[in-house]
Amino acid sequence: MKSKYPTKWNLSKIFNSLDDPRIKEQIDSSRKVHEAFAKEYLDNETIWTDIDELYEALVSYIALSEGENACTDVAYYLYMSKVLNQSDDRLIAENTKFQDFGVEMGNLVKFFSVKLSKIDPQMQREVLNDKRFEPYYTMLKETFESGKYVLSVEAEQILSLKDEVASQKWREMLNKFISGESEVSLGEDGEEKLRSFEELMAGCYSLKDEVRLQSASAVNKILSRHIDVAVEEINAVVKDHIIDAKLRGYPRIDFGSHNSNQIDTGVVDAMRRAVISRFDISNRYYELKKKKLGIKTQNYYDRVLPVGEVDMGFGYDEVVDISREVFEEFHPEAARAINDIIKLELIDVYPAEGKSNGAFCMQSVDVDKVFVMLNHTDKLRDLQTFAHELGHGVNHYLYAESQPHYYASGSVATAEVASTFFEGMVTAKVEEKVSDEEKEILFFGHLDGVIATIFRQVAAYEFEFELHQLIEEKGYLGKKEINELFVKHMKAYLGGSVEMPEESAMWWVYWSHFRADFYVFSYASGELIANSLLAKYSEDNNFADKIIEFLKIGTSLNVKDSFDSLGVDVTDENFWLEGLDLIDQKLKALEAKYK
Repeated sequence: MKSKYPTKWNLSKIFNSLDDPRIKEQIDSSRKVHEAFAKEYLDNETIWTDIDELYEALVSYIALSEGENACTDVAYYLYMSKVLNQSDDRLIAENTKFQDFGVEMGNLVKFFSVKLSKIDPQMQREVLNDKRFEPYYTMLKETFESGKYVLSVEAEQILSLKDEVASQKWREMLNKFISGESEVSLGEDGEEKLRSFEELMAGCYSLKDEVRLQSASAVNKILSRHIDVAVEEINAVVKDHIIDAKLRGYPRIDFGSHNSNQIDTGVVDAMRRAVISRFDISNRYYELKKKKLGIKTQNYYDRVLPVGEVDMGFGYDEVVDISREVFEEFHPEAARAINDIIKLELIDVYPAEGKSNGAFCMQSVDVDKVFVMLNHTDKLRDLQTFAHELGHGVNHYLYAESQPHYYASGSVATAEVASTFFEGMVTAKVEEKVSDEEKEILFFGHLDGVIATIFRQVAAYEFEFELHQLIEEKGYLGKKEINELFVKHMKAYLGGSVEMPEESAMWWVYWSHFRADFYVFSYASGELIANSLLAKYSEDNNFADKIIEFLKIGTSLNVKDSFDSLGVDVTDENFWLEGLDLIDQKLKALEAKYK
């Protein structure tokens, strides 16, 4: 497909090939600096009582995670290459070897982070009050607060060694199996031909009944071929997570996710309670949508079926043009970031056999490594996906540019705000360019996204939480039990107007987030917070400056302080309920038209 914009990653800017001698040079250099650090500080007990020596050691330790010391270029090159071809045995082998190397280097210096987290409380206070340590204050405070959940050096090293084979390889295996699958199915082009899993998923949202039916049937065939493996995989991954949580003494199974993302468990629970208490909103939405579509049966795969077509192109060039216009109108720094990401050939656009499914934006400590992966199929949802992932991209670009490498990352609790905010802005821009009838189609599409992002993701969280509870209690869950659990939680947010045929009970199989240890809360919280920010921006365009500064924070502040800078109090349950009320008001206005 021709485009005026780059559509493939140019990984040759990093290395020429897997045989580029610079890869080995970086790895050898990294090994030397890690070994030198361990030699100098492993048996040096005075650094834990002498604040001057501790400062020098800390600066050296932080430098280990920067640039060539951490082999960041090697990591990007190998991982992105594998994303494009998950069936290449050599790429898999090279990634595995590099991961093993990373674990080895991490274990070599792990003594430092473990012992740092457990230094005497008086020493902790002295460190936090010493101006020399001020650039590292947030990082050190989090380290000290998490110390009680850190095990011995030896135990932490063992956990690092077993992580890949105990859970990561399981996840990669299933993703590889599914992304490499294809089935013959009817497409929008009117042809029956072999289509990739990602193309089949896109076909499930077609307005053409036969395309949608054949696509869903093909997806079911693929999932049925892998569900037995998926059952063993998810039992293993969940059991591994339970063991780790018990070893660390976490107060509950999802605490580790909250702790690592610098968000209080009480905040997540308040958001969950608020959303569950308003599942009536999502239930009513699907009742309304069924009425609008005029269909007798609304199947699970129909839940994001468009209610009509918007008479404008959503080819990749059009999507980029619309999004660039939005980012440029919003703020010059957002415009600069998106334009650089496009110009630097950091976006891989189209589906391909062997390429990973879904979409993502890679967190990066370097502005020229903010890689975005898409599987673009010219649908409205692809416009929204582009805006969403480039929202992440702008966020990553700005904090990589603004923060030192040790703060150039983001908590999932803040990351989804930027992506959802820009997705909302782009959707609003499209509405300006269409007729009143098409605006309603887009508004239904917008509500599809809102419902899926808030209510569906909280339902997913509840599924994941109960899945952990039951596997811990029973030791193992079989296919029938997992399928029934999935249906239970999906039906809770979908309501009675959406049918879940027996085959749709398998659709948890490809949903990778269930293996990401309670990550999905961030989508719901991000949507609700982004809606609040969109409302503030619509009232005062100067609020854009505050949002840009928020996007530069990275992890230099904790989650609460980050949101405080925007005037958002995430600890107040009423904040979440007010956000849900805004959605309810929009839905009521739409319901009034179809009484």
